[in-house]
Amino acid sequence: MRPWILVSLCNDRQEYQRLQAADARAAAARAGLDIRLAFSEIDPARQVQQLTEAISGPEEARPLALVVETTGSVGFERVARLALGAGVGWVQVSDSPRYLEVLRQDFPDRLVAAACYDNQEIGRTLARLAVRTLPAGGGAVVVEGPTATAGTQQRRRGLEEGLRGSGLRIAKTLSADWTSSGAQKAAEAWLRLTGTAAGRPDLLVAFNDEMAVGALAAIHALRPEWGPIPAVGCDGLPESGQRLVREGILRATVVTPTTTGPAVDLVARSTRGEKVPPVESIAIHPFPPADPPRP
Repeated sequence: MRPWILVSLCNDRQEYQRLQAADARAAAARAGLDIRLAFSEIDPARQVQQLTEAISGPEEARPLALVVETTGSVGFERVARLALGAGVGWVQVSDSPRYLEVLRQDFPDRLVAAACYDNQEIGRTLARLAVRTLPAGGGAVVVEGPTATAGTQQRRRGLEEGLRGSGLRIAKTLSADWTSSGAQKAAEAWLRLTGTAAGRPDLLVAFNDEMAVGALAAIHALRPEWGPIPAVGCDGLPESGQRLVREGILRATVVTPTTTGPAVDLVARSTRGEKVPPVESIAIHPFPPADPPRP
């Protein structure tokens, strides 16, 4: 049996998740490794079960490592400990929770790493884009991901930090599941619950572009009298977020490259006996650029 890696992702329907899967396949092919993909459907319990099953077989059938994009915060440190105790490496993508530092100390001879962007910096970048979009200030509705995930919490802290001292305030926060449909349901529930008491927001800030689209759809359907609401998002994929900016649906977005390819590279380097960094940092940038070149 060839050495293999299990890559655990949220789903195979969103563009970003499909790019994550393709990035992992390409990196594994370059390294001469097999990969198997598991999709949790944004269900933490299901993801924990999938990961546990992958490491519970006989030693010769276990993966080299688990590359994991977690869908929650509860239960994953325990699974990582089980994996490391079974000789299986753990590489987290898209965020780097604090428990990884503890695991590195407890398992100094095992691969414990992360390939991620700085989610707090993403929040600060969203804040800069928001202030640039609405320099006079006002009230913003924020659509964030699942509140229990480290990535959501870090982006929220960065956003709050970046807005501090500006004239822009967070008037309402909605929580969704990173999908357009989930954000649309969250926004519909808010608008129906508050009725006419819901004031028109001056800006919508979403922690990914899909949720921006869903929330805007709900606002357009239930509050057409409000007219267009400017919005900024995150992910900035060429065929979605960047296209939405070019079409004027979003004012700006934060481009976050895929992380699974660098994560698989970390596994490959570790198998060759190379020393790998605890965190492989992936650069982000705004689209359009915050300071466009002058003619």
